[in-house]
Amino acid sequence: MDFDKVLREARHRAIDVWEAEFLMRKASTWDRVLELMRVASRVRDEVLGPRIKVMGFVASVTPCTVEPWCKYCFRWARRKLFAQRDVLEPWEIVEALRVVESMGVRSVELGGGTYLGEMGRLYTTNLVRYLCRELPRMGLWLNNGPSYRPSDLALMKGWGLAGAACNFETLDERKYIVLRPGLKLRDRIEIVDECDRIGLWIDQTLLIGLGDNGAPNYSEWAWFLHRLMKYRFLKIVEIHPFRPTWGSPCENDAPGSIVETLKAMAVARLMLRDVEISGAQTPQGILAGASLVMHVLPVTRAFRAWGRSEVFASKMIRVVNDVVVVDNLDEYTRPAREMGLSVEPL
Repeated sequence: MDFDKVLREARHRAIDVWEAEFLMRKASTWDRVLELMRVASRVRDEVLGPRIKVMGFVASVTPCTVEPWCKYCFRWARRKLFAQRDVLEPWEIVEALRVVESMGVRSVELGGGTYLGEMGRLYTTNLVRYLCRELPRMGLWLNNGPSYRPSDLALMKGWGLAGAACNFETLDERKYIVLRPGLKLRDRIEIVDECDRIGLWIDQTLLIGLGDNGAPNYSEWAWFLHRLMKYRFLKIVEIHPFRPTWGSPCENDAPGSIVETLKAMAVARLMLRDVEISGAQTPQGILAGASLVMHVLPVTRAFRAWGRSEVFASKMIRVVNDVVVVDNLDEYTRPAREMGLSVEPL
């Protein structure tokens, strides 16, 4: 295959898995990385239009009861995270999301830990029913792992749930067994397959560098994206570099490469042409074809407030008790606006 020829053809058609792996492998110099990104951002503008979309995030809506813990979980560094004291009360979520809605954001992901068993299932479904009733104009996406059964999805869709994220992060079963010993990859696949079957929007995540010891794994990443092509209701793709967590069994593992993450984002745009790819809060992400900023106006308890800019002094809006909204909307959308893209709610 010829690098320039594949990129020329990618302007007009989706690339296949072999071309995806080839482009990531051959984009090994700065000029080829820039050319790959240039074509990806051009395809985004031609297919979706010169714009980005934004959505909010809430954390945490459920505790994590997985034992043993995933070996790269944030909980190793901060034991409060995904513990019961981290979980927002349903009425607190409603109050905070009314603030978010008043600021122009129309969709949010409800992020939480995996709450296993019948208790987790009942809590999750009751929460979704309550929030859909109280926030009928807000597009609600559920992101708390396999805290429910695939058979619950049709019911939650009927109540008004817009989409679900039950993230794979890797499709390598061996990695999953080692790094997430308290969970089964099959449970997540069954949930995502059911989302597609009933017509519920899907958000899916790939972690670059997870379990790879710093070596690029182009074949795995290309086949991961190829697997996503089968989902008719795939709406959002997130591609993040693996980040070792302090105090975790993975703390000395090599982090995922930012450059390889950008290459994977660009290739994802050339494969999955009309999906929303997150990462548009940075100039690099925009150049790589990203079209979505996911974590604007995050809702959290004050002790774990995140989504704050490393450059700007993000404002904190105190809603009720210790619940806050981090007002990062301006700084997270500024790069897109300064690069000539419009900003719209998802």
